[in-house]
Parts: sequence; C-alpha cells; structure tokens
Amino acid sequence: MDDVIQQFKDAIAASDAIELMILDKDLRIVWMNEAIEKECGSLDEFRGKTCYEGLAGDPAPHEDCTVRRALASGKTERSFSCAEGKRYVVVAIPLGDTHVGELIVKIPEEE
Repeated sequence: MDDVIQQFKDAIAASDAIELMILDKDLRIVWMNEAIEKECGSLDEFRGKTCYEGLAGDPAPHEDCTVRRALASGKTERSFSCAEGKRYVVVAIPLGDTHVGELIVKIPEEE
C-alpha cells in the first residue's frame, strides 16, 4: 500500500492539471511543479521571488490572498479565483509555521 500512496503523491506532483507551489512565510517561491513551469517559466527563474511579483507581476499581494489567510489562521484555506478569463480553485495548506503548500486547479470551461 505504501507504494500506491507514493505513486499517487508522485502523480499529483507531475500532473498537468494541478499546479503546486511551496511558499515561505514571506510569500517567496521555494518550489513549484512542472505544471507551473510549463505555464510560467522555470523554477530557477522564480525561486526566491514573491509569488505576486514573479508570477502575477503585481507590486503587492492580493487583498484576500489565500496563502496569507492560511499563514494567519494556521488552517487550510480555500478560494475561487479568476484571471485572464480562466477560473481556478486555490487551496493553501500550512506546512508548519514557516511555509505553505498551494494547490491550484483550473476549472474547465463549460461547453
């Protein structure tokens, strides 16, 4: 069973449908999976930059930032987001007191 669990974890990290990031408490990018790299650029380009400056090109975090809420509450936080005509589900999961895992899933357009 441990093999199946590890396969599942590896499949999630490698999935094109799920964007994953690990951010520090200052919202600096520590790690991101290939799905984000394919869309935005390499981890080497963004590591150490804040998510809002590096990926969104904004001078400050969004007012209702899911990651900031998770850091403040110490609990998993969820939100829906729209950007460039696309819709997303965003989940931020605290990883201790200093980091947050962020999971972003694109919602397919209705046909």
